[in-house]
Amino acid sequence: MNWIEEEDILLNIKEPLLKTPMKSIVCYFVFVNIKEHIEKVAKETLLLSEDSCQTINKSKVLQMIQQQKTVFKDNKYIYKDAFLHLVDLDHDDLQPFNNEFDTLYSDSDSGSEDDSKDDNDGEGEEITENQEKIIKRFFKPLPLLEDIKIQPSLSIFHKYNCLYFFFHEHEKKVFAPKPILKIHNEDTEKKKSNKKVTIKLHDIDNNNTNVKHKFTRKHR
Repeated sequence: MNWIEEEDILLNIKEPLLKTPMKSIVCYFVFVNIKEHIEKVAKETLLLSEDSCQTINKSKVLQMIQQQKTVFKDNKYIYKDAFLHLVDLDHDDLQPFNNEFDTLYSDSDSGSEDDSKDDNDGEGEEITENQEKIIKRFFKPLPLLEDIKIQPSLSIFHKYNCLYFFFHEHEKKVFAPKPILKIHNEDTEKKKSNKKVTIKLHDIDNNNTNVKHKFTRKHR
């Protein structure tokens, strides 16, 4: 079904749409290198149960994460973020949201034409504050290793709902080996500093005995 057919269906909806569970959801695994550039994006379609409250348990999440790290074959990447993109609009919210969406992005397009005359550096356009609010409404962070619940949504949005898992590259710390000579010198210094002190107790006893005798004779 192309976008023209989809638009035709939407325009000819006579009855309110109801939210229904999804049969599957697409998962994207995004690997971001140390320069904050996307190194690789992997895609996997995950089948969901037919229950009204669909849940991906944390053991399955961990399994997918480990599998992607194995496929990428690079342990420099750490799993850091997870997001769920879910359009949870009700039927009555469709028209107001559509109007708001068109207004926001039409304003953005008119402004970008003026900006493009001054800026030709090839960088992407910055989103406005209102556009960011719309994105955050549907793009929500998830706990890293917890059960993920996929709530029912309108069928027209099922193909847009998806999961994102982000992996970030980290620098490995290089530990310089300690010179053997230095270790040997330190051990030698420790041995030299540990001097043994011997106390001859019998000499002390003899001296004490002599002093005692002298003290006794003096008072006689």
